[in-house]
Amino acid sequence: MKINSLLLPHPVLGRGDDVAGEFLVKEDGFIIEQDEKDTKLSVEFLLKNKTLEELISKKEAVFNMEVECPSTFYRKSFIFFDQKHQIGIEKNKLRDKVVVSFYITANTKIADYKNQDANEDYENAGFDLSEGDVLAFAGSISFNAELLWEDLRRIFNIIKIRKDEEREDGPALFDLNGNIIFISLSKKDYQNYDNYKEENENFTAIYHCSIVLPCLIFALTEMMSERQDDYKEWKWFRVLDSRRVNDNEIKAIWDSRNIPEIAQKLLGIPFERMFSAVEGLSTETGGE
Repeated sequence: MKINSLLLPHPVLGRGDDVAGEFLVKEDGFIIEQDEKDTKLSVEFLLKNKTLEELISKKEAVFNMEVECPSTFYRKSFIFFDQKHQIGIEKNKLRDKVVVSFYITANTKIADYKNQDANEDYENAGFDLSEGDVLAFAGSISFNAELLWEDLRRIFNIIKIRKDEEREDGPALFDLNGNIIFISLSKKDYQNYDNYKEENENFTAIYHCSIVLPCLIFALTEMMSERQDDYKEWKWFRVLDSRRVNDNEIKAIWDSRNIPEIAQKLLGIPFERMFSAVEGLSTETGGE
C-alpha cells in the first residue's frame, strides 16, 4: 500500500492538508531488536485527532503496521488498537531492504464517514468506507534485515584474517573496501598465525587483542571521518552503524574521542580475556 499513489475520495490525515491534527511515529518510537529467531519491531504513535481516536476506541478503526520485504516477497499488515505495540517476524522471512509503513485503517465498513477536522474543501461530505480503507498515514521507515542477530552480536562475522599471497613478510594490512573487513597477513605471519590458532583456545583471545582490535579501531576511525561516504555501501559499515543506533551502551559513547573504548566494548573487553589467556598459558607451561 503506497499512500502517494492512492487516489482516495475521502480525507486522510497525513496526506497534504486533508485533515488537521497529527499522526506520527514518536521520536525514537521505532525500535528494531533481533535475537536468534525473530526480528522484533516496536512502534509508539502520537495521534491527535478526535474522530480517529473515537473510531479506534470503538474498534471501528485500527493502527496498521505494514511490513514489506521485496527480496523475499514477504508482505503483511499487523493491526492493533494500542498506540504502543511490538510484533515479531521470523528472521528468515526478511532479507536486505525492508520497508515498514504506518497507517490507521478502517476495521469494518463505516457508513457516512466524516472527520470533524477535515479540510473545508470536503464541505462536510460523508463517505462509505470498506474494511481496510486508509484513514491516516504516518510515513514509512526502512532498514536492512541482513544485519541479523549474529552479525550484530559477533563482530567476527565482519572481520576476517587472510593470507596475502603476494607478500612473504611485512606489516598487516587492513582492507575496508568490501562487505567484509579483511586483515591481510604476509605469508610468514599467516603461517605462524595458522600454526597456533587451533592449538589452544587461549591464543584466540590474544589474537583478538593484538590483531583484530587495531583493525576495528582503524575501521571506526574511517567510519567517523570525512571519508565515511566511501564505505556506507559495505555490510561492515551497516553492521557497526546498526550497533550505534540500536545498542544503547554503544550509542551513549559514540564519538571519535571514544573510539578505543567503543572498539573494546564491541569485542567484548578483549584485554580482560587476553590477560586471562596469558594466565592460562602460564599455568599450562608451569609458570607462576
